[in-house]
Parts: sequence; C-alpha cells; structure tokens
Amino acid sequence: MRHSVPPRPTPVDTTPILGLVAILIPMLLMAYAPQVLAVIDSEVPSLCAARCGEGGPAQVMPKLTLTARGVTLEQVVAHPGAALGTSELPCAGACRTADDYDWAAVQDILAATRAETDGSGEVFILPTDDVPYETVVEAMDACRERTTPDGSTEALYPYPVLGAWL
Repeated sequence: MRHSVPPRPTPVDTTPILGLVAILIPMLLMAYAPQVLAVIDSEVPSLCAARCGEGGPAQVMPKLTLTARGVTLEQVVAHPGAALGTSELPCAGACRTADDYDWAAVQDILAATRAETDGSGEVFILPTDDVPYETVVEAMDACRERTTPDGSTEALYPYPVLGAWL
C-alpha cells in the first residue's frame, strides 16, 4: 500500500520583503510633507473703512491720489476755516522720484484737515500703476506725522490705508 506523502513545506524567504520595507518606510516618511493651509484676507480696503453704517458724528477721510504728475488730495481743507474740497499739487514736469513731490505741502494740508475735523477718520493713499514703491512709502511716512518748525513732531494720520486705484 502506498502512503501519500504530505507535501513538504517550502521555506519562505522574507529577506527581500524585509529589505524592501526597510527601504520604503524611511523614504515614505521623508517624502511626506504635511500640508499647511493659510487663509489670506484678500479684500481691497474700501473708502468706507467699515464705518459707513455707524451712527454718530461723520468722519472725514482724506483721499490722497498719487500719479506720475503729482498728488491730488480730496476731502481736505486747503487752509484753516475752509470747507472740504480738492487740492492739486502737481510736480514741475514728471515726478520721477519721491523727492519730486511736495511732501511739505501735503503735510500742511493734512494738518489743517486734521485740525478742522478734530482728527476724525483715516487717510487713504491710492497710487497709480506708474508710481514707484519708494514714493508710496514716502507718502505713507508723510501722512503719519510731520515735524513742526520748533522741532517737535505732530501726529497726522498714524494709520494710513493703502488701496488700489481703480
């Protein structure tokens, strides 16, 4: 009588699998880069500055438009006691650098406006596309404070709002 012989178990060689795992796991861990999501507020500041619907005293918000031809100030007083209006401060020729603009006159007009309106509101700076970055920075500095003739500094509009000229 013949006996059936049970099949012999073949040895399983796990060395290649272990080698593959030893290589792949560190590679997968190094390749994993956690995704970080950031939310950026991309709203263009409006001339209303989120205070249009509020009751109470009206705020005067000067608008300073920078172009390659000069500065236009709206919602300002030209001198103490005057009504709100528009002031044009053109450059002699084309304004090529920040030094070509009349920042002292801008500061005088903003100081008169701040004094007449009891310092209410903010100032909006609206540069056109052809205005260099250095000029925008100089305009922001000119709107924040000015140096008086006696050497002291006078705050004008400490937080200018930079907007897009549309």
